[in-house]
Amino acid sequence: MFFIKNIIKIVLGIGALFAIYFALSILAAITFDYNPENLIELDINGSSEELAPIGEIIDITTFNIGYCGLEKEQDFFMDGGKSSRGGSKEKVQENLHAIVTKLNEISPDLVMLQEVDKKGHRSFDVNQVEYIEENLLSNTSYAYGVNYDVKWVPLPITKPMGGALSGLMTISKYKVDKATRLSLPSSQDIPKKFFDLDRCLMETEIAVDNGKKLYLVNVHLSAFDKGGSVRKKQMDFVMDYLNEKRKNGDYIIMGGDWNHILNDKLNANYDVLPSWIVEIPESFYVEGFKMYSPDIATVRDNEKAYEKGVTFESIIDGFYVSDNVEVKSIKGYELGFENSDHNPVSIEVILK
Repeated sequence: MFFIKNIIKIVLGIGALFAIYFALSILAAITFDYNPENLIELDINGSSEELAPIGEIIDITTFNIGYCGLEKEQDFFMDGGKSSRGGSKEKVQENLHAIVTKLNEISPDLVMLQEVDKKGHRSFDVNQVEYIEENLLSNTSYAYGVNYDVKWVPLPITKPMGGALSGLMTISKYKVDKATRLSLPSSQDIPKKFFDLDRCLMETEIAVDNGKKLYLVNVHLSAFDKGGSVRKKQMDFVMDYLNEKRKNGDYIIMGGDWNHILNDKLNANYDVLPSWIVEIPESFYVEGFKMYSPDIATVRDNEKAYEKGVTFESIIDGFYVSDNVEVKSIKGYELGFENSDHNPVSIEVILK
């Protein structure tokens, strides 16, 4: 009986410790919750003065770099895996170097990146913004918009994800007049809202040589939205934004990680889709715009380490382009998810 009582005390004690741990984590999240204004004007770094040309090809690449911690050997706990961090600091640095090397090889005029960490336990505090600024392309300007600032995520219990400061980054060889962060609708469920990304559109206003503007809009929409209510609000927000922005006759290119299936070419390969992904709704339509996406996978599932031919793959990264922009080509890069859970996508356009 004495032995059983001691076991009960130990179990209750462990339960109490976990309760205190989660209570303190939630208290810290509430206290330091990142609650940005709806519109934030962002700093423009660099001094590119070249104007975007009319009638010439402009190359644009989008790439969700997965905080350089989702190389093909990794899984992710939110997808049903176990891990919450990259393999090691050295692996994060290796991934970052490989990603920047590939982007320099592609050599686009405009780059739109998602999940770029300034610091974070998941990326071993490797400042990816600083490295990209110093090593990607040259004679460019860039803006960075935070969409994730959390002090401590307490899961998984055995190795918590910890804190993260992450965001969207847009790099331009052309003159950037202004960059703005626009908050997207997000979950208000407690405590989920304190640990989720604060999603946003990042609008970069680029000067064109005919006096108009090119609005390059970097997007990373929600996943892990049970019931889809947040996704719907975000898609409605995007439609309203584009309808309003198009009224002035400027050029608009929205690109990034939509977390919706943009091209169903790969759907037939799978009997069941993972819960984190949905098809783009039929109601999503803006007059004068067209979606462009490649025919090869741009993302893989993170439930387990990547295994070609077994792991779920889909096409969720692409561009939504106004009809005063001629699209010459769209290309996906098959990189085998070596350094990120996404592959980059490039588009060639001509401003008319």
